[in-house]
Amino acid sequence: SAPKPAPPALAKMFADHLVTSTLAARPVHELLKTLQQKHDVALQHGHSWFSFDLATDGLVHVGEAAKLQESFELAMKSSSFTWKEPSGEAPFTYIFTLDVPKGPTWPGPVQQLMMSMKAKCKIEAQHGRWWCRFDLVEDGLLHEIEASKLKEAFQRAARSEGMKVDASPGLFANKPCYELRWGSGKRQREGVQDNKHGKALRGGA
Repeated sequence: SAPKPAPPALAKMFADHLVTSTLAARPVHELLKTLQQKHDVALQHGHSWFSFDLATDGLVHVGEAAKLQESFELAMKSSSFTWKEPSGEAPFTYIFTLDVPKGPTWPGPVQQLMMSMKAKCKIEAQHGRWWCRFDLVEDGLLHEIEASKLKEAFQRAARSEGMKVDASPGLFANKPCYELRWGSGKRQREGVQDNKHGKALRGGA
C-alpha cells in the first residue's frame, strides 16, 4: 500500500529544517565573509560607498548567483547590512553606503589627497590667488570610481583645514572637481594685519 502522507506538523518541521540548513550553508557564509572583508577595506580607505557583485566579487557562476541571491540577501539582512537593490542592468550588484570619516585622523588615501591639495593651493597662494581648483582625478591621480568614493571624505577633510569647498561649475560640474577658497572676509582682514605686523618687525614700510 502507498505510504501515508506526513502529518502537517511534521511537514512544517521538515521545511523549517531546510530553511536552517540553507542559511547555514557554507556558500552563503563564504559570500557574507567576502562582503564583510570588502566592507572593512572600504571603511579603512575612507570610502562613502562600495559595491558588491554576487557573481564577480563572490566568485560564483551567474547561474549559481541567481540560485544563491535570496539566501544571500537574508544573510545580509541578519547581519544588519542595508543596501540599494540591484538594477536590471546589474542584477547581482549591490550598493552599500558608509559613514564618512570625521577626522581628525584621516585614512591614508584621504591624507594623500590632502597632501596634493595643499601643495597645489600653496602654489596658487604664492601667485597671489585666493582660490584653487582641485580635481580628484587629474590632480589627485585617482580613477573616476575611486574619486567618487572619496569625494565626501575629501570635502570634509578640506573644510577641517579651514577651506571653503564648492563644486566647480561649468565644464567641471559633472566631475569630482572643487573650488577651494581660503580668503573669507575675516581671514583676509586678519591676514592683512599679520602682514603689516610682519613688515613692522622686519623694518618694512
